[in-house]
Amino acid sequence: MRILRIAIYMVAAAALASASCSLFGDDPDDAFNVVRVSLDETTSAYSVASADEVVLTLDLASPKDVYFVFTNASLTGSAAEPTVSSSVSVSTSLASESRVSFESSPAAFVAAEASGVAAANEEIRQSFAGSKISSSSRYLTGSADFTIDETNLGIVGTSTMDFNDYSNTASGVVPVTLRYSSGAVATNQGERALQVWVANDCWEVDGNKDFLVTQAMVDAYAAKFLSSAGADDDIFDWVTGILGAEWGDTSSPYLIDFDGIVNIVLFDIGDDELSSTSGSYWLGYFYGRDNVKTYTYSNKMLCFAIDAVLLALPGETKASPESGTWSLADSYWPNEMVSTLAHEFQHMISFYQNLNDTADDTWAEEMMAMSIEDIVADKILADGPRGVTYDDYSAGDSGTTVGRLPLFDYYPDLSLVDWSLGPQDLPSDDRTLAGYSSAYSFGAYLMRQYGGTAILQAIEDQGSVDASGVLAAVRSVSGDSSLSFVQLLGTWGAAVLLSDDSSQAAPYRYNAGSGGVLPEFTSTASGGSYNLGDINLFNYSYGAAAGPWINESAPTAYGGLYPGSNAYYLAAEGLSGERTWTLDLPDGVYLTVVMK
Repeated sequence: MRILRIAIYMVAAAALASASCSLFGDDPDDAFNVVRVSLDETTSAYSVASADEVVLTLDLASPKDVYFVFTNASLTGSAAEPTVSSSVSVSTSLASESRVSFESSPAAFVAAEASGVAAANEEIRQSFAGSKISSSSRYLTGSADFTIDETNLGIVGTSTMDFNDYSNTASGVVPVTLRYSSGAVATNQGERALQVWVANDCWEVDGNKDFLVTQAMVDAYAAKFLSSAGADDDIFDWVTGILGAEWGDTSSPYLIDFDGIVNIVLFDIGDDELSSTSGSYWLGYFYGRDNVKTYTYSNKMLCFAIDAVLLALPGETKASPESGTWSLADSYWPNEMVSTLAHEFQHMISFYQNLNDTADDTWAEEMMAMSIEDIVADKILADGPRGVTYDDYSAGDSGTTVGRLPLFDYYPDLSLVDWSLGPQDLPSDDRTLAGYSSAYSFGAYLMRQYGGTAILQAIEDQGSVDASGVLAAVRSVSGDSSLSFVQLLGTWGAAVLLSDDSSQAAPYRYNAGSGGVLPEFTSTASGGSYNLGDINLFNYSYGAAAGPWINESAPTAYGGLYPGSNAYYLAAEGLSGERTWTLDLPDGVYLTVVMK
């Protein structure tokens, strides 16, 4: 058994050039490592890669809270629980560690994809790998001189079709009517046209749903996606400006032809109106099946689906969605559906851009989609997954309960990469919702460290949208070719704990202290500027729990670590002077020490 001894001292010394020191990859022959940190350094994080035993000594001149972040390097298998013993018995002020089940209030949580669609899209991509036109760059843009043949467009109020929903069954046919057609519109990818179809049972005339879609709703919603007012003023231009074209010519006779028409289909996804008992709703989906001519139940057109009933809800709050005056800007669910347009459009683009990919993972695809929601929030005038008003670039107020991050705070220790895993009392649908939250938190972290649009483009340009692709992208953007994925997870875990400190630099920076008016996180793509707001994970609450869930009675909450996960442990509160811990780290478990 190898014993690694590490002493960390808080001493009066010259300030270090960096606020952190990585101890990954220690020399096995070194039995003792000393890291000195200047007295005026208020927060620090240190990473230790070791199997077997670690003896850690801290000698602090001023009081600090000490946290251990344990990271499971394996993306496929769980890890045993580390053991921690201290030279001093520990008493902390944390509340009881009993987590309750999900809240049962209506529409408390939302998932963005219909069941099974994400996995099906991956299977379809794999079956057509190599079918995309070869290009020296995988980043495919449209032809600036492409023109729409308007004879291919339908007639509003007259054109109808039977739309096949995600179920791939004869009973999953939804009669729809064309309610909007933009005609040819100039974009940064050449001309495009938008058509919006609405299910007959959801339309204001003769519909039978409790909340019906009107022409005014359709017109307002369509303008968000593709506007004829000018270039670079809609979701289409803003998202393709980062990620490239949504479709184009391919070398496959089995894929649909490119006609420049994007279709949005509004219907009651799941046929559940507002009767969901799980507390979750499908807001929308993109299904690559519809891009394939030969698939049974393919709609044979470039399209994505949006829930019509949620779009029609008038209420200004999630708690009271059914009462009020409908407004795309002010009604809660309609505004959420604007973010959903950006989310599903990312999936549409990714399906085309990544037809050659060797592997794409659901968690990484959803991370990219929610990251797009985040980075265009102030352009589309929708709050997005951050849960803070889109034009407020600060970290928001304490007690924030909306967006994806409250749920991440409550379950920060579930697997980033495998959403099927979780405690037995957490239903599978709820694990999926928690997975969305984890994926967004990780994507938000990556964007705020590695240049916003730059990291999104780099990920999209890899041969796979998965852990290896994300790592390759971060290595490319950061210039750190030695970085490992477990190191990336560990620094993310440290950044979670340090997100209430706006003085942190990369790679621990969630929060730049913008003050709210002007963004500190800015980036560019295709000549346009994109902004991101600050994040302080201690500002979010879920039920009675505030901030990230931190264990105190044991290193983990579940007796081990899920694949690709972090577990957070409070080792000491207000520590000054010297304390020593002995830790047994199972194989593949990494330790990050955070002092603040």
